[in-house]
Amino acid sequence: MTIRSALAKGPVYAARMAGRKVRRTAQRTRAQGLRPLALRLGFRAAQLPLLGKVLARQYRGAWLVMDRPRGANDNGEHFYRYLLRTHPKQRAFFVLDGDAPDRERLAAEGFRFLSANPLVIGAAYAQASTLIGSDWANPGFDTLMHAAGGPRSPRRTPFVFLQHGITKDDVSSWFNKLPISMICTALPAEQEYLTAPDSPYEFDPADAPVLTGFARFDRLRTLSPSSTATRRTLTVMPTWRQNLSDDFFATWRAALIELSQIPDLQLSLVLHPNLAQWGQEFSAPSLGFAVYDIRTIDFQQLLEDSDGFLTDYSSTAFDAALAGSAVAYFQFDREDFFSGEYVMRPGWFDYDRDGLGPVLTDPHAIAVWAAKLGSEAPNARAESLRKTVPTDSCEKIYAEIRRRFGA
Repeated sequence: MTIRSALAKGPVYAARMAGRKVRRTAQRTRAQGLRPLALRLGFRAAQLPLLGKVLARQYRGAWLVMDRPRGANDNGEHFYRYLLRTHPKQRAFFVLDGDAPDRERLAAEGFRFLSANPLVIGAAYAQASTLIGSDWANPGFDTLMHAAGGPRSPRRTPFVFLQHGITKDDVSSWFNKLPISMICTALPAEQEYLTAPDSPYEFDPADAPVLTGFARFDRLRTLSPSSTATRRTLTVMPTWRQNLSDDFFATWRAALIELSQIPDLQLSLVLHPNLAQWGQEFSAPSLGFAVYDIRTIDFQQLLEDSDGFLTDYSSTAFDAALAGSAVAYFQFDREDFFSGEYVMRPGWFDYDRDGLGPVLTDPHAIAVWAAKLGSEAPNARAESLRKTVPTDSCEKIYAEIRRRFGA
């Protein structure tokens, strides 16, 4: 995007784009230079006779599990917890920075950590048998991708992609660049889309996706509401996109203002990690409801406690429906969102045909829907979803890893 076109969308937008360009340049420098270099040094250090023996005792045959370098609370955490409880003899480490906020909480449960320092990871990868991760759209995923067989990788280690969300849209331009050895899917339609002969996704037959469900869904099915509050609750979660416009924030603000005027409706605004820094743009504090960074809360419990869930395009709508929340989509910019400006393109999921609730386009319609929360019959597709998503997902994932890689 040129400076002129950015300025045409407003000075706030232009300032955001300039700052984002600087941050992305820094990230690319780290990803393309320091991280791969550190990985290679760590990997080669593991080949030294004395150090190699030490590392072999600690990491040989180990599984390295990861969500994000600075955070957990996703499929990686849930799968690792399953390993601790059900297969304690499986040598496995959870990759997480030493000062990450989740570190203390997980340490109390007995998690064994591997620092996200690329030098340490590079050495560990020289001995590990399997890499397991959930979120490729994070600053540390280049570390995983490189070690699993990316550019200039010193070895090809099986990489199990637990996924961060159900693949409903076409993001094959990114997926097809990843050295995926196994990908976990959660819906039959998703599985069929990824494996169809005319699918835009390219998988070697040996690396074919497998229908297991998501590790985090096992816990979600067991939760109960944490309180008996009589107020209806609505969780709002806009989707992050690469180019945030003034219109995006203004339209969501209008919707939040309408929602805040509904009597006896408790609102919670949950922000994607990449949106957290723009929380003030939603003017949420002045409207009197809670604002959360998804990385710092028990998001599953929040969904379980919610009567409704409002998003635009987020795949977390599936999680909300599994938890029993009514779902609605606020899509005032659908044409722009799928125009090619963003990474996503339309996939197998049609929001009008397959959506878990109504598709709405203006703030007043959102308020009308929210005012009826708890009084309307459940959405038939949401009800069907709860019967379709596999159960015992962690057990299925574990069995498939053992079957494919014998690790």
